Amino acid sequence: MPVIDNLQIQRYFDEGEVECSIEHPFLPDRLSLALIGGLNTYTLPDYCISIRRMTYNGIGLDPLPRRNQREVFQNSTQQGTPFWYVYNNVGLNNIILFPCPNSSVAIVTGDLWKQAQIQTPGLIVEFDRVSDNMFFTIPSTLRRQLLKKFVASQAFLTDNANVNLKVSSYFLNRWNTCKLELFELLDELYNQPRRLVINDFNTFNFFPGNPVLPINRFGISVSEGE
Repeated sequence: MPVIDNLQIQRYFDEGEVECSIEHPFLPDRLSLALIGGLNTYTLPDYCISIRRMTYNGIGLDPLPRRNQREVFQNSTQQGTPFWYVYNNVGLNNIILFPCPNSSVAIVTGDLWKQAQIQTPGLIVEFDRVSDNMFFTIPSTLRRQLLKKFVASQAFLTDNANVNLKVSSYFLNRWNTCKLELFELLDELYNQPRRLVINDFNTFNFFPGNPVLPINRFGISVSEGE
């Protein structure tokens, strides 16, 4: 009977993937919340790490720190169309819409990444999430190659006949190195700003070329000195 069974290996595999998605969020997701008129506080799922953007009826809402709401708006409770969302000092995974919605709005259904759904009346939240080890995972081309190092580091750390702290430390260092390489690759592919508009030609050192007369207007060539 093996010292470490397949269930333990799969558990370590899933733990490593979850650790990656928390340490360096790279898994975007969207959901829609049903709004109730007169209710301004709503709870996001536990797997939500950080909010990327939020839209109400297709219009983006701006983030508003809780402190600014207290100082600028004196915790006012007026109702109307939300323009901001308060994201901190509210409670675990809670947000406050401000002004408070004055009418109930149903959940937006369908593909929330399509323009038609975004413009549908309702609240859509885009956020970074924790891996679910099924649909939101590390890219398949890198997944097994990376996570097997974390599995090995934990397997040799387990209290059994095969425990080996030196080998576990070796694979743990490999895991940390490859994990940083993954984060750098993801940043370069998805997060690095792109130059879509060229507004300064001087940075490219482009200079006008020397003028050249048409071929039929060069004249008659002569030897130098004549």
